[in-house]
Amino acid sequence: HLEGFKRGLTKAFNDYARGHNILKEKDSNLQGEDIREGITAVVSVKGCVCFIGVLAICIVFAILFLQERECVYAFLGKWKIFKNISHIIQEMAVGIKEYLKAQFKIILVVCLLCVCGLWVLRVRHYVGFGIAIGIFDAFPVLGTGTFLIPGALIVLIQGKIKMSIGLFGLYLLTAAVRQFLEPRLIGNHIGVSPLLVLVSVYLGVILYGGFGFLLGPISAFLIYVILKECAVL
Repeated sequence: HLEGFKRGLTKAFNDYARGHNILKEKDSNLQGEDIREGITAVVSVKGCVCFIGVLAICIVFAILFLQERECVYAFLGKWKIFKNISHIIQEMAVGIKEYLKAQFKIILVVCLLCVCGLWVLRVRHYVGFGIAIGIFDAFPVLGTGTFLIPGALIVLIQGKIKMSIGLFGLYLLTAAVRQFLEPRLIGNHIGVSPLLVLVSVYLGVILYGGFGFLLGPISAFLIYVILKECAVL
């Protein structure tokens, strides 16, 4: 199909050129590669022109908006819905900031637990490994189990039963601490019930997948702020 399309396109250009006397009888036909390269060049130039035009419009719009922003804010400020939206955005900004602060505290606690646990188990470079495992615990899907469980299985195969039990126990401890601290710290920071935060985390994982631990509470807080702004709560 592709070769047929190329041949048809080349024939159409040559027929047009012959019919409009662009090509004389003694002239050879246009080559397919030349035609396709010409079309590509035209499309590229057109795309560049469109991009430059859109960029110029955006710059002019930004300049004009900055010059008249006070008038725009005064006009929009008369609308109640604009005030409500502005308040929701401000509440969301504060909530996200507090959520990230809570996550940072949880990461710090998990890092300390991992460093101390690996030190007790006499793992080499326990500081670096502990900090790395604690940081990765904050990422979706990964968690401390991504490293501690395989590590426990490897040392078990090597016959180091005590270290294997210790690594698996460290995983259970860090997982339990995160599950305990996350709803409480986040709930206290953003002013929402810890139970609701915990439910939002699990619902977020179900709805959004791996990033649900982050998007779930944010979505729940957005719904909470909207309902609060509408005087439902």
